[in-house]
Amino acid sequence: MKLAVLLSVKQSTLMTKSFVFCLLLCFLLVPTNSKNANETDRLALLEFKNRITDDPLNFLNSWNESAHFCNWPGVVCSRRHQRITSLNLQHQKLTGFLSPYIGNLTFLYQLILDNNSFMGIIPQELGNLRRLRFLWLRNNSFDGEIPANLSACSCKELRHTCTAEIKDSIPTSRIILTLRENS
Repeated sequence: MKLAVLLSVKQSTLMTKSFVFCLLLCFLLVPTNSKNANETDRLALLEFKNRITDDPLNFLNSWNESAHFCNWPGVVCSRRHQRITSLNLQHQKLTGFLSPYIGNLTFLYQLILDNNSFMGIIPQELGNLRRLRFLWLRNNSFDGEIPANLSACSCKELRHTCTAEIKDSIPTSRIILTLRENS
């Protein structure tokens, strides 16, 4: 009888230890996935910064390892997942090109780049941003077409100054084009 009770206690202890081990393993794996996603967002921002050729206000100077990217100026992250939901760099006098890595910010809800000096094409990778609702690109120097795959996002509003360089190819009727301040 004592042997049966002793075996029962050992089995119960072993089951408890196994359960605790599995529970700890689950908790350790979940943050890893979140951390990888966070790393993708951080790297996308650093690639964005690398395409900036002039930052006279030094706005992006603090975009470095000294602070978490969710605390960088112009960046807003979701509380739950710590993923970038908003990138607002309007009026910062930035000059450069819009990095295609912006398409890796899959939680991005709004991208506001008004009143800078971005040039070149608007990358097709913006079409990867399924959650993107607001895209403001007014008063920059983009050329080429607005990417047709932008219709894949759920944009409610696209604000872009139409210049001679931009061909009038609006990919979806859900997008509102602001025509004021045209050159």
